[in-house]
Amino acid sequence: MKITFDVKPGTPKRVLTIAGGLALIVGIVAVASAVPITFSNGSVLTAEQLNMNFSDLEGRVAALEAGPHTRVETGNHTGTFTDGTWSLHTGTGGRNANYSVVFATPFPTTPTVTLGLNYVEGGNGNILGISVSNVTTTGFTITYGTYSTATVNAASVSWHAFTP
Repeated sequence: MKITFDVKPGTPKRVLTIAGGLALIVGIVAVASAVPITFSNGSVLTAEQLNMNFSDLEGRVAALEAGPHTRVETGNHTGTFTDGTWSLHTGTGGRNANYSVVFATPFPTTPTVTLGLNYVEGGNGNILGISVSNVTTTGFTITYGTYSTATVNAASVSWHAFTP
């Protein structure tokens, strides 16, 4: 890099230009020293360089620890006609069975919750819908539903709750 100053001696502009140039150089040195030094095999490492790399690493780890954390919790839920809440095995029309899930540990913010269907135990028509509602930091509701003359004896889902 080449820095050129074209200022006549003895002027106030010269003093300001030199001060600005020095500030620029100091800034470049500060940025260059903030970047970790990479060494190749056979390089000789000074204590100052090693300490600078460790200091940079400690700063990066501290920033990660202070930042937002991803949190994940997973589980399974099975609804069946034997549990007293299930209403999808008899009747006609729209029917739902709702189940509350409580997280083992509350999330710091409201998580995203997804469901995956594990199995459906047959009945008539095997029409089944699954959905999530009422998501909070402490839990959510799983709804199994069917309609018309369809019947479902049981179903199981896997759930995943996560925060970015």
